[in-house]
Amino acid sequence: MKLLLAALCVAANAAAAGVARTPPMGYNTWYDVGGAINASYIESVAAALARSGLAKAGYVHLNMDDGFIAPKTKTSLLPDPGGRLANGSLYADPVHFPLGLGALSAAVAAHAPVRLGGYTARGDREQFLL
Repeated sequence: MKLLLAALCVAANAAAAGVARTPPMGYNTWYDVGGAINASYIESVAAALARSGLAKAGYVHLNMDDGFIAPKTKTSLLPDPGGRLANGSLYADPVHFPLGLGALSAAVAAHAPVRLGGYTARGDREQFLL
C-alpha cells in the first residue's frame, strides 16, 4: 500500500510539472516529402501548425528528417563535402537554407510554441553517394 501511494505521489507531481502529459507530437518532413525540403517550406509548415490550432493541441515539434544537411558530392565547393565542419558540426545546405539553421530556427520560433528539430545519423555517413 505504501509503495502504491508513493507511486501515485510521484505521478501526480510529474503531471503537475507538465511531464509526459502527452507523447512528443508534431510533424516530420520525411513522412510527407522525404528529403525535398527548404527554408520556405519549413517556415510554411510552422505557420500551418500554429494557424490550424494543432500547436495549441500539443503538436509543437517540427522535425526535419534528411534533406537539410549540405550534400555530399564529388564536385562540392563547400569546405567539407558532406555537411561537416572541421570540428564535426553539421551545417545546412546553403542552397536550400541560405540563411542557415539559426535563422530558420528563429523563424519557426516566431510561431510559438512550435519548435524546430532535425534528425541525423551518428558519424559522418548521413548522406551517401550512389
